[in-house]
This record gives sequence, structure tokens and C-alpha cells, in this order.
Amino acid sequence: MILTLTKHIFVGIQIGLLMIPIAFGFESSFLIPEKSNILRRFEADPYTISSKESIIKDFCTTVLTDQVSQGFNLEKPKNANTTQERYSSQQSLFLKLLCGENKILPQNAFSPFLGTGEQGYLKSSSFKQLNYPPSCHKDETYHEECSLALLTEAIMTDILNELSILKVAEIYGITQPNFTSQKNLETAINQYTHVKLSIGDEENPFCNGKLKSYPKTCAIMKSNIRQLQKVFKKFKLINPEKLLSLPTELEQKKKKYCIQNNNAPESYNHLFCKLYTLSDEGMTPFIQLVYNELLRYTLFTSYYKTQLLKKSPQDDATRFELRSLQKNQENLIAVTNTTIQQISDLHNSYPLHIGLLSYQEDLLSLRSKLNKLVSPFYSLYYKLQNAQIPS
Repeated sequence: MILTLTKHIFVGIQIGLLMIPIAFGFESSFLIPEKSNILRRFEADPYTISSKESIIKDFCTTVLTDQVSQGFNLEKPKNANTTQERYSSQQSLFLKLLCGENKILPQNAFSPFLGTGEQGYLKSSSFKQLNYPPSCHKDETYHEECSLALLTEAIMTDILNELSILKVAEIYGITQPNFTSQKNLETAINQYTHVKLSIGDEENPFCNGKLKSYPKTCAIMKSNIRQLQKVFKKFKLINPEKLLSLPTELEQKKKKYCIQNNNAPESYNHLFCKLYTLSDEGMTPFIQLVYNELLRYTLFTSYYKTQLLKKSPQDDATRFELRSLQKNQENLIAVTNTTIQQISDLHNSYPLHIGLLSYQEDLLSLRSKLNKLVSPFYSLYYKLQNAQIPS
């Protein structure tokens, strides 16, 4: 099934001199696997599920099985230790929030990084602790008056928003949750410009080098980082402090946390590895992360719609929820496509933007030095010229 959308929506946040887009509509397409391959696994039993709580439990139990969890991955390599790109249901933020309180699931149903414990990066492991429709968390169950169309859209919107902001932070060079000192902030900027732009080194850092520095451009980068960090405080789901508090340099982090071992999938720090990438990885890991979350959302809403359609007779609330599910699904696909496009543009243009600001600062510095040289030169020229004129 291929959906082609032409939605026009814009939402952005102002970060310093830049507007960071969260969504800006444009014509795009998104490919979803055929329903016959996946949803039929849920529809094998012909009975009608009567309650929303039963729908959620049945979906969560089934989607975490190996058959469905690995259904969107390539075949498992013959050598089980071979590194291969895999994204299982156990690594999904959306499924963690939707299914996290399901009592019939084992405690290790999800990655330990998707939790609130010592390893986890989430502020809450259940949507029921968040500011979502209150009708959905009475008695820790999904009541019939709970609109899963509104709830799942709210969860997915927050996931997309927070992942996008974290990726923008990575593009800006934010490597710590909170730069408490001016020195730490300048050190991060010096490292960013050295790695990304090959400007500055240990002896002459970008912000405060003795022989050569770029204080004006550095001040702009500081302002961008500080303003973006303020947005971290508004996060509902992800805890940026824990995510960014891993010690050691990025290359060492990638070696320690980002080697996939099919025999020990829990050791793979999926969220970190997809957000914080090395230069040669580009935007691909982040795009995989976002689209796989969208895929799990689409899988649930498609399954949930089939269950609502079995309900007879359909009341006004059910019909409204069906319409909302279709509309929300289309909007989120369009918004996701656009968000990725805008962040990709920022990923490509921000280093160039900083490079041009640095070049401008070089030119202004050169002009200032030339002014000091040229002015005395012209004064001497006119004095010598006058000295040669006969009186």
C-alpha cells in the first residue's frame, strides 16, 4: 500500500538565528508493507474482540513475538554474531509506551534502555503517567470511553517531536545535557569545529585561540546551544540528561554500545546509536529510527481499525474514532516525511552556515588590519608627493 499525501503544515521552534522546523508540508510518499503479510497474523482468529483492553493486550502480546517482531527485518545471518541492521519490536518507543503496563508481558519484553531504571533513558515507561487523555488510564485499563485514536496520535507526536529535537541538538554539537560552565561549552564548540570543519586545533582552538580565533561565530553557536537546551526541560518521554551522560568520546561510545550481537540484543543501545552518529553515517540511522517508530504506529492503528469495524452496531463514538484514525495516520506520515526532509537539510547546511560565518569573520578581520596599514600609507604618499612640488 503506497500513500501519497499533499498536506501543508508548519510547526517550528526558534533557535537563535535559525528556525528549526518540526513539520513543513510537502508532497511525499511512504511505503508500508502489504497488510496481507503482517496483519493476517493478528486476524487468524475470527472472533470479535469486545473491549479495547482486550484489543491492546492481544496486539501487544502478538507484536512482540519473534514472528512479527522480526517480520520487517532481513533474514537472520547464518553467523549469529554477525553485525546486521535490525529493528525489533522490543526496541520501539511507541510500543513501550503503549504496551509497557501490560501485565501479561514478561519484565524483559523490551530493551533495558527503554525504561526508567539505571540503564533506561525514559522519564516514564507508561503513557498512564503522562499528560494524555485521562479517560484512558482509569483503573490501569483501557476503558471503552478511551479514544485510542487521540491517545496513539499524542504518543507518536511526542516521540517524533523529541527525537527530532535530539537530532537537531546532535547536529548543533550538543554532547552534554547541560553545559554548566563557559569552559565546557567552548570545549564542545572547539571539538565540533575541529571535527566537522577542520578549523582550529588544540594549540589554537576555534573560540579562544591565541594566534587565530572566531569569537563572534563562537558566540552565535553558544546562543544556539543554550536556547536549544531549554527545550530539553519540556520533554515528556525521553530523559536527555541520561542519554547524554554516557562517558567517553563518541567513537568509543559507538564501539561499546553500538555493536549488534544477535545472541545478546539487549546490549545494543538502539536509541543512542540511531541519534548520535559518526560523520560517515550521515542521516541514515536517524531516518531508520523514525520510520520504524512510524511503522509500529501504523501497524497498531491498522489492526485497531479492523477490530472497530467488526463492532456491530457502530455508535457515533466508534465512527468518529475510525475517521480520526485514518486522518491521524495520513497526517503523521506527511509530517514525518517533512520533518526528516527539513532535518536532513539542516544536517547538510548547518556546518556550511558556520563555515561561512567563520569566513566572514576572517574577512572582517582582514579589513580591519588593512585599514591600519592603508591609512598611514596614504598619509605618507601625500606627504612625499607634496615634498616634490616646487614652492
